[in-house]
Amino acid sequence: MRWRRGGSLDVHQGEHGHPNKGHKGVGTPQNAQDFMAGLTLQVLQGNSATAAANGHNLLAASAVRGTPHRPNADLNVYIFALFNENNKPEDEQDFGLFYPNQQPVYPNPIDFVHGGTIGGPLQASYCVANAAVGDVALQAALDYACGNGADCSAIQSGKPCYEPNTKLAHASYAFNDYYQKNGRVRSACDFSGAGTIVNQAPSGACDPSPSWCVANAAVGDTRLQAALDYACGRGGADCTDIQPGARCFDPDTKVAHASFAFNSYYQRRGRATGTCDFAGAGTIVRQAPKIGNCVLPSRA
Repeated sequence: MRWRRGGSLDVHQGEHGHPNKGHKGVGTPQNAQDFMAGLTLQVLQGNSATAAANGHNLLAASAVRGTPHRPNADLNVYIFALFNENNKPEDEQDFGLFYPNQQPVYPNPIDFVHGGTIGGPLQASYCVANAAVGDVALQAALDYACGNGADCSAIQSGKPCYEPNTKLAHASYAFNDYYQKNGRVRSACDFSGAGTIVNQAPSGACDPSPSWCVANAAVGDTRLQAALDYACGRGGADCTDIQPGARCFDPDTKVAHASFAFNSYYQRRGRATGTCDFAGAGTIVRQAPKIGNCVLPSRA
């Protein structure tokens, strides 16, 4: 930390990063991309932002809002690191945005202007079963997924995702759980041709643990309005239903409108980490919120 002239506190957040390789399977390009995209979203949800290269690190921005004790303080956040560095200790080598040959590590480059990734911030993807391979191949792949880390408890008899009781539905559930747990790398949705990647949440897909993003009234109307403007503007939330005369316009309050916009943003980005922050103005809940006559959706 260092003091600015006049006594205000200038806070520098130390290096933030995520491994793109190794680290007991946690380090994958997709996991690292999602972490960094979420970080930039949180940083850029402030009122201003700057970005500049700084040696091997990247100075992401200074708009992220404060700490619990100083919620309105500006923070400078440094990203570790710009390049993978093979001369560092093994557990620090694979944190870069780029390989030493300047090729990007992530599937989609980070958007340091708008937050998220270029081509769509934190674009969600899912792995679903391919019906064309037949039930025998689906069962073999289902057995593999459930035996190698997918949580298949929700598709057991009597559990919330058992119906519809078909190989296709059960395999899609198991494949997607396996795919998400393995960082959404393309090879984690192969299953010898039985799986395929889609970018829209599959119709009728079962979610045993839905969640919603709602506004935190405690931050006050000014911060809620700033976050609401971000979500409905460059954030890409669908705010049509909170316009005057639309079905969710009433109650006409900042908390109600912000909750609708925050949740739309959160669901559209696959409920990814960091997409319900809004500089402390958003919070995740596990019970379906009802605001007036409007029930917030649990999916995009």
